[in-house]
Amino acid sequence: LLESALIREAVYLENRSHDVAFIGVIGVGKTTALSTGMGLMLPPLSDERRIKRTILEVGGGNTTICEVIVIHDPNRYGIIVSPQSEEEVAINVNDLCAGVLASRGDDSALDGESRGVAKEIDRALRNMSGLPKRQVKTAEGKRTTIDPMLKLAEGRPEALAAEVFKRMNLWQRTRTEFWYAPNSREDGATWLRRTFGDLNNGRATDAGLPKQITVIAPLRSLGSERYQVRVIDTKGIDEPLADRPDLRSYLEDPRAVPVLCSAFTNAPDSSIVQLLN
Repeated sequence: LLESALIREAVYLENRSHDVAFIGVIGVGKTTALSTGMGLMLPPLSDERRIKRTILEVGGGNTTICEVIVIHDPNRYGIIVSPQSEEEVAINVNDLCAGVLASRGDDSALDGESRGVAKEIDRALRNMSGLPKRQVKTAEGKRTTIDPMLKLAEGRPEALAAEVFKRMNLWQRTRTEFWYAPNSREDGATWLRRTFGDLNNGRATDAGLPKQITVIAPLRSLGSERYQVRVIDTKGIDEPLADRPDLRSYLEDPRAVPVLCSAFTNAPDSSIVQLLN
């Protein structure tokens, strides 16, 4: 019995690969904590707040489009995208269009169910199809939002999803790897920030809608030769908490270290407690 236990522990210790997963509600600051903690930052400027120098995009929530994995490579900068399938993209487009039609009171369109997509998915799909919302000033000087998808839906609302899907040109969005060229005019960290922003917002014309993004960069905090560590920025928890197999997998993995993120005023928040239960 003791021998089998020792063998089991030896096998566990022999594998030096580990995950560190940041988990929390939308907008709690997971991406900021990961970026600052791992050193995934641009060089500081004297006239700019440090939080503005993160390589990964940060905001008040609904900023990161998918799970992001960060790994260390001492010699290069790069991004690998695992895209959604055409079927998954079609479902998101249908939901986006259903939400747009519902906003104008046309709930009978598509499948009759009022739906929508998360803000970060909405933003990426609109950019990929060339239909982003834009703000304009009225004659009175007030700002108003123009939604080109509403204009597109005026003729045949039932065909809106097909038209949006066609405009995305998925057939040419086949690139999945992006690598920094050392002879580039910009430094590696700046290139990484710009490229990640383009992929995260659907502005890259040759990439699909991301399901997972892997960011590769020289990171001293992960540079140990003894261990291979991946740091994961998980998708934020929605309220109310739905079943999240992706988060559960990190909580149940003996090789993963979950970092549970809550605001100072209510730690641990109810979503984290519910997830643990």
